[in-house]
Amino acid sequence: MGFIDIVISALLVFGFYKGFKNGLFVELASLVAFFVGILFAIKFSYIVSGILEKNVLWSCKTIQVSAFVITLALVIVGVHLIAKLLSGIASFAFLGWANTLAGGIFGALKMILLIGIILNLFQKVNINNMIVSRERQDSSLFFNPCMKTSETLLPVLGDWFTDLKEKTEKWEQPSDQNRDEVKDSV
Repeated sequence: MGFIDIVISALLVFGFYKGFKNGLFVELASLVAFFVGILFAIKFSYIVSGILEKNVLWSCKTIQVSAFVITLALVIVGVHLIAKLLSGIASFAFLGWANTLAGGIFGALKMILLIGIILNLFQKVNINNMIVSRERQDSSLFFNPCMKTSETLLPVLGDWFTDLKEKTEKWEQPSDQNRDEVKDSV
């Protein structure tokens, strides 16, 4: 077991511990909240933007960015609170052990994906294997499996996100008149 495997093993143990500590509901919610938060921030930040326009004297771009960040943060906090509530219900129903064990496994899987993404980015920099030799990569226990995991999952996630974006663009967006009415009502 080389240095690469020791680092990856430590990160996997950390991911498992974090997931075990948080539980499945919180771990899953953190992942879902990010994607749902971005979607909601894209679609509904104009409401927060209307509130900010009335109360601050910032530039238009600053208001738009601030509205996006505030909306994203509100959705993430909301999903996190719901996840905490579900974790509490699971503990009350004596399913806390299943929640924590599944959370640990999910946390480790999230860490494998993150490590794979980092390793794929590293490969872009490791031109002609000058930083880490090909032999060292091949002899590593975790290097290639983590790379393959992210290579498999990233196209699937990319396709899912593109499909979701196309579907949300088809949703009816409020007209300028409706936006003005929303701004006036807030």
